[in-house]
Amino acid sequence: MQSLITGERRLLVEGGACGRYVPTGHLLYGRANSLYAVPFDINRLAVTGTEISGANNEIWLVDMERDTQTRLTFDGENSWPIWMADGKNIVFSSDRQGQLNLYTTSADGSGTIEKLTTSEVMQAPTSCSPDNRLLAFTQMSSKTSFDIWLLPLEGERKPRPFRQTTFEEFGARFSPDGRWLAYQSNESGRLEVYVQPISGSSTKWQISAKGGDSPHWSRAGREIVYRNGTKMMAVEVATAPTFKAGRPKLLFEEKYLNRNYIEYWDITPDGERFAIIRPGERQRLTRINVVLNWFEELKNKVPTGK
Repeated sequence: MQSLITGERRLLVEGGACGRYVPTGHLLYGRANSLYAVPFDINRLAVTGTEISGANNEIWLVDMERDTQTRLTFDGENSWPIWMADGKNIVFSSDRQGQLNLYTTSADGSGTIEKLTTSEVMQAPTSCSPDNRLLAFTQMSSKTSFDIWLLPLEGERKPRPFRQTTFEEFGARFSPDGRWLAYQSNESGRLEVYVQPISGSSTKWQISAKGGDSPHWSRAGREIVYRNGTKMMAVEVATAPTFKAGRPKLLFEEKYLNRNYIEYWDITPDGERFAIIRPGERQRLTRINVVLNWFEELKNKVPTGK
């Protein structure tokens, strides 16, 4: 919320979009394709309760050989799943206990879901180290925007910042040898791909040229592939004895790649193929549904205490 008189800004909801106040005393907003509502005091200009949502996103496992689907989550809003290096577990974001924090569960659907982090801000996993000991994730802050954090998966499990500046840094991925992170940042005025050692050194190398995001390492670690609009680019790299990068080269162009910095593509583990999700055909709108008296339903689901 921002005052038109003083210009003062106040953060109401982390990770929300398209906020609307309704006369029932609620703030409505969107997040991850769902509609949320939270009690809101119009006099104090403050959120006064906890949110609820309608239908949720869930995590599914698709067996491409057997053409089967297994649902892995059943509670809350669940998104951004990634595989752990051992291929036995996944890490994902969920708001089942409030904010979008990090959770893990077995990929075969057995066992329980374990919470990995507790934070008041939104978090999303991006990569697991090859030895399964370290997790890279994006954390959103009202002061520093998108930052890259690391979470040890053994011992105390205390998260620590890896790249935290006033710019946006996210999409971090471990190199196959576990010594480097490739990520994207807009510190130059546009998104570019960078590489930085895990050791703690602040030295970094710019990989992309003329824009780039969504970096992926080749299986052997000798190449970094990234997206630049509709173009898929590749850069040859060497990680030992020191890091060295070559010139970007064009692999191919695909119109479905250019989709607002969201990754709808990946590289198969053998490094031989790309998988790209193409949007379905748009259908002409033939019907509009109008919901009547939904304010009463909203009051019952999200009491304001009045």
